[in-house]
Amino acid sequence: MKAAAFADPGSIEIIEAQTPELPPGWVRLSVASVGICGTDLHLLHGMMGDRRGIQPGHEVSGIIEHVGDGVALQSGTRVAVEPAHGCGECHHCQSGFPNRCAKLTLFGVTTNGGMADLLAVPAQCLHPIAADVSMTMAALCEPLAVCLRAARLADIGPGDRVAILGAGSIGLVAIVAARAAGAEEVYITARHPHQQALAQAMGADRVFANGRDAAAALGNENVDVVIETVGGEADTLTEAIYLARPGGTIAMLGAFAGTPEVPAFVFMAKELRLVGSNCYGHDGPHGDFALATQLAQKYQDDLLPLVTHTFALDQVAEAFATAEDKSTRSVKVHVQP
Repeated sequence: MKAAAFADPGSIEIIEAQTPELPPGWVRLSVASVGICGTDLHLLHGMMGDRRGIQPGHEVSGIIEHVGDGVALQSGTRVAVEPAHGCGECHHCQSGFPNRCAKLTLFGVTTNGGMADLLAVPAQCLHPIAADVSMTMAALCEPLAVCLRAARLADIGPGDRVAILGAGSIGLVAIVAARAAGAEEVYITARHPHQQALAQAMGADRVFANGRDAAAALGNENVDVVIETVGGEADTLTEAIYLARPGGTIAMLGAFAGTPEVPAFVFMAKELRLVGSNCYGHDGPHGDFALATQLAQKYQDDLLPLVTHTFALDQVAEAFATAEDKSTRSVKVHVQP
C-alpha cells in the first residue's frame, strides 16, 4: 500500500508500506480523509523529536475494511478515529483520563497515522458516524473534540462572554465549541484577512487583529473565559491575563515553546484561573470525542468551510506546503487517500 512518511526535517515522501497487521480487538480502515494540523507541521520540521519514518495523520476518518477477532463492528461502517489512547490499566486511564497516561499512544505522532491507504487501530478508538455526516466532517471531529474539552474544563456556560486568541483551525473550531457550551458572545483574534472573514462567517461577534486590540476595545471586566490557541513563542498568555475579567478563566490549548513570561502579579491580583487542556478525555457525562461525533451533524455546515484545500495522497508534499503557507489562504488542509 502507499503511505506518506516523514523523511529528513522539512520533507515528507510517499513510500510503499506493508499492509498493517490486525491483532485481536483491532480493525483495519480504508482511510477517507485526514487533516493536517500545527502539530503535523512541527513534526515535519523535527521540532518534536526525530519522527523520520513515521506516517503522519491523527485527524482521521475511514471505512472499516476488515475486523479482527473479538470486534463487534461490521465491515463497511463509516467511522471517525479517536487517535489518542492510553494503556487502559493505570489510575489515569481507569479514571477517564487516558490523555494523561504515561504510555499514551497517538496515531500519527508516536506511531503510524492515517496518511496511508490503510490504517489499523483498536476498535475502542472508533466512533461510527451518521449517514448524513460527510467523511470530511468525520475527520474534523478530532479538532472539535479538542475544543469541546477546553470549553468544558473552562466551565463555559449560558450567557458567558468568550474571547479566543488565534484563528488557526483550533481557534476557529473553538467558536463552535463555545457556542455549543452556551456562550452568549464570542470574540476572536485573527491575523490574516481570510481568517477574519471566516471567523465572522462562523459566528464570531467581533474580530480583532490581536489580544491587545481586543483588551483595549473590550476592557478588562467583560470577558469571562479566554481560550488561548496560539502557543509557540507568542505572548498570548500575557494577552489573556490582561483580557480576562477578575475571577475569570483562561483555557490554554496552545503548545508553547520554552517558558513564557507572564505578568504574575496581575494574574494573582485578578484571581484568575488557568486550566490546561490536552486532547480529549472520558471523564465527562460523555467522552469528549463521543460528544464531537454526536454534534457533527448539527455543526457540519459551520465547520466544513474550514477545509479550504484537499489533496490526493500522492500530493502530500504539496498539501503540507499549502498548510504552512498562509498566502495560499489555507485554514485546514485535508489529504484524501
